[in-house]
Amino acid sequence: MQEIGSKSSSKLDRLPFVYRPDVQQGNVLKQEVIDVLQPGLSRNQVQYLMGTPLLIDPFHQDRWDYIYTMRKGSEQRTQQRITLYFDDDQLVRLRGDLRPQPFDEMAPISEQAVVEVPDFKSRRKGFFRKLREFFWPLPTDDE
Repeated sequence: MQEIGSKSSSKLDRLPFVYRPDVQQGNVLKQEVIDVLQPGLSRNQVQYLMGTPLLIDPFHQDRWDYIYTMRKGSEQRTQQRITLYFDDDQLVRLRGDLRPQPFDEMAPISEQAVVEVPDFKSRRKGFFRKLREFFWPLPTDDE
């Protein structure tokens, strides 16, 4: 993502404890979806994967632009952009901030996941637990 613009110089933006909502616009661009794009996909398939393009130039019908901007609070705005080019209703190339990763460069998918569980540590008994056990002791296995 590239950062756009500079911090606002408004006096209101410099006040502490002023709520600034997150503002996101456009199509969310995820690397997992970009990795699925390949030459030969139809416009319908691309639209199913990516959603409706933000910009369709009426003079260049074979070009779709997807733009995503995000501004968190008072941080600088970031932007991602990808442009898809079609020829004869099929995807021929793409250009932009995200690119499909070749299959061999993707992270390997493991068939078995190993999860480490820490040893159980008993908690200290609180006041109410001690009080309950004093008046209503639980039966033990010995009884």
